[in-house]
Amino acid sequence: MEEEELVLKIKDEAGEEHSYRILTVFEVKSRKQQYIALLPVEPNEENKFEIELYRCKEEGEGIFIDNIRSHMEMQEVKQEFEKLLDDEIQ
Repeated sequence: MEEEELVLKIKDEAGEEHSYRILTVFEVKSRKQQYIALLPVEPNEENKFEIELYRCKEEGEGIFIDNIRSHMEMQEVKQEFEKLLDDEIQ
């Protein structure tokens, strides 16, 4: 049986809707916060697919996603995500 792919739709500031594949939800223990890694369904203007990282938390039956506003927090999240990728490769 094939696993169904999860797709998330998010509206940007201009109200334009974008679709993403959910790669993973993970925690950065030092921040006691969960994050989500998303891969756009469509490539960007340079015809590339760039993974996007956001804060997330469960709310009722859904999930709340928020931007990561701090450069330092983004660096920590990127490092944790890269560790997850390295572990998957090995």
